[in-house]
Amino acid sequence: MNPDMSNKYEVNRYLHFGLVANPFALSDTSRDFSAVDLEVASQANALLGALVSASDQAHAKPVTVAKTGKMPTSYHNRAISRVEHSLATDEGLEVFHAYVLMFMMRLGRVRSTLQIVSERLVFRDFNKTLALYIDKVLAEPDENLVSYQVMGAEVLADYQARFAEDREQAVADVFGVAKIERRPELSEVADIRPSALDSNVDEEDSSPEIDGTIGDAPGSDMILADELLPDETVNRTILDYLVEYTGVHLSPVIARGLRVYQERGLTAVAAEFLITKAPRKTLAALVRLARVRFKKVVLIYDGFAGWAQTPPEIRSQIAGTLSELRWTLEDDAVVVMMLERDGVPELEEQFSSGSRVDWDFPGILTLQNEPDGIDVEMLDRWLAYAAAPGVAPLTVGDPVLSALLAESDGSLKAFVLAACVAIESAVERGATALDAEALEAGQSATWEETEAE
Repeated sequence: MNPDMSNKYEVNRYLHFGLVANPFALSDTSRDFSAVDLEVASQANALLGALVSASDQAHAKPVTVAKTGKMPTSYHNRAISRVEHSLATDEGLEVFHAYVLMFMMRLGRVRSTLQIVSERLVFRDFNKTLALYIDKVLAEPDENLVSYQVMGAEVLADYQARFAEDREQAVADVFGVAKIERRPELSEVADIRPSALDSNVDEEDSSPEIDGTIGDAPGSDMILADELLPDETVNRTILDYLVEYTGVHLSPVIARGLRVYQERGLTAVAAEFLITKAPRKTLAALVRLARVRFKKVVLIYDGFAGWAQTPPEIRSQIAGTLSELRWTLEDDAVVVMMLERDGVPELEEQFSSGSRVDWDFPGILTLQNEPDGIDVEMLDRWLAYAAAPGVAPLTVGDPVLSALLAESDGSLKAFVLAACVAIESAVERGATALDAEALEAGQSATWEETEAE
C-alpha cells in the first residue's frame, strides 16, 4: 500500500510525529527516484524547522541562511522553492510569507516589500482575512465614529447576528464575492498616482500615509455616481463603518483599500495598498492585518549575489532599511536573510543574533558518484534536518528504519520508498512513533505502484 503524497508539504501534519516534513518524500517535479532531490529537500527542511521555531516566538529573532558558493545556484533555488511551497499552501502552519529579491528594491527599499506583501495577502483568499478582521472589529465597536452614529446600534447588532450565523455570506453582503475585477471597463485605465510618489522616503513616525496630494483610484467618481439599489443601503452603511473604523484604528491606506475592494476587486485593492507616502507605516499596518489570520509573517530576502559590486552608499542604505524593518515588525514578522556565505558582511553581522541555517548540500557529490548507494551518515542527516524544533531526531537506528534498511539490499532507492511509506503510515494514523503497522506498510511499498498513480 502506497500513501497519497499530495499533502507532503503540510508541515503541521507532521509535527505530532516530531517532523516538519517527510525526509524521504520527493518533490512534485521528480518523475523518478532522485537522491539529489532528497538532499535538496533536507536543506529546505532545515529552514522550515527554523521558521516553525521562530513563528512560535513572541519576538522572533531573524533567521540567516548561509549559502555555500561551492554549489550551483540552482540547488539554492530549488530548496527555497520547496520552502515557499509549504509556506504558501499550508493553512495549518498559520504562516504568511513574502519573498523579496534585492533587485526589486529599485522600486523602493520598503515599497518592494510592501508590494509583495500586498499582492500575496490579497490573492490568498482575501475574504478569509477580511472575515477574521471584521470579527475583531465587531468585538470592539467604536461608538464615537460618525459612521456609527449614522448607522445606529440596531443596524450594527443586526449585522453582528448575520455575521455570527454565516460569516462568509456576511462578508460577501458588504464586499461582494471575491473577483479579480468588478469593473472591467476600468481595468485599462492608467493610474498615474504611483509616479508622484517617492521611491524611498525618509519616514518619521508622524509622517502621513495620505494627504491632499494623493487622489482617488481611477473611476472613483463614476462609481460614486452610480445609483444604489434599495437593498444595498444597509450594507453600504456597514461598509462605511468598517472603512472609517479601519482608518482610525489601523491605517487610512488600508481603509481606502477596503472601499476600493468593494468597488473594483482584488487587482485594484492590491494596487491601492501601494499608494502611500509612508510605506513603512503602511507595511506595518498591512502586516497587522495579516496577523488576524496568521500567527507570524515571514519576510524572506534573497538575491544578494551582486552585493560586492553594489556601491557602498546603496549597500549602507539597504542594510539600514532592512534593520529598521526588522525592529518595526519584531512583534509580527520573522526576517529571513538568504546570504552568500562571507559575501554580504554587513548583513551577516547585522542579522547574526538569530538562528543560522547552513546550506552546504554536503551529499551532492557523493550522490552524483553513487546515486543508489547507502550512506548511513547522510540518512541520519536527512532525518535530523527534518526534525521538529526541540524533538530528538529519528535515526536509522530506529527498529523500523533499521529493519527496512536491512531489507533494502544496499539500495538507497529501495530504502527511501520503504521509509517514506512507513513514515506516512504512522503520520496518517496519528501515531507518534514508527510501529509494526508502519513496518508492514514500508515492506509492501513498490516504486511501480507509486509511478502508476
